[in-house]
Amino acid sequence: MSRAGDAASLTIHRLWADGRPTDTDTIGAIYEFQFSNGALADVLGERLDQIFRHGFDADHDRAHPPTDLPLAALTYLEDALTKLHGGEGYTAPILGTAAEAPAPWPWRDLFRPADARTNMVKACALLLGAIDRLDSAAAEPDTAPCAYGAR
Repeated sequence: MSRAGDAASLTIHRLWADGRPTDTDTIGAIYEFQFSNGALADVLGERLDQIFRHGFDADHDRAHPPTDLPLAALTYLEDALTKLHGGEGYTAPILGTAAEAPAPWPWRDLFRPADARTNMVKACALLLGAIDRLDSAAAEPDTAPCAYGAR
């Protein structure tokens, strides 16, 4: 990890140590560092948005089967790849009603497809949540991930 990445990680951990940071603190922690491009900041920003704006924190993630977050990431990535190859992909939600989600999507009411880059950012952020879930489970010896597709 780069020095900027290490410093960003330490700042974010410091902010989270005292509970939920304010939006201003979160934004400051993300943009205080000069990343070589906006991708990492966008992925981190999306993950923080999932946690603090939508309430999809570690406790929420643990309430779902271990395959849900990776399947959601896969769905966004599949849609991004379709769009990158010139396909239409899935339609965006209209008036707050979610699009008809594809088969891998674990939740019918939350699929919000966008352009290819935004879908890839969402996929990466969901994978961060999935990795965090695995790390948490590994720290608890009584918790073992179940097989693919098990609910």
